[in-house]
Amino acid sequence: MPVPRSLSSSCGTCVRFTAEGEEAFPEKNEEMEQIVKICENGFIPVYQAEDV
Repeated sequence: MPVPRSLSSSCGTCVRFTAEGEEAFPEKNEEMEQIVKICENGFIPVYQAEDV
């Protein structure tokens, strides 16, 4: 699915998944820019790559 405009102006793609805690997150790699939690008022950053 497309990246929500409120998260990035990039034309990249995003993945929506359900996880029970950070240990269930996918392995971080150079392609991953951020992980956010979806909440009622938008998004809460959980992980942000250092070089972004």
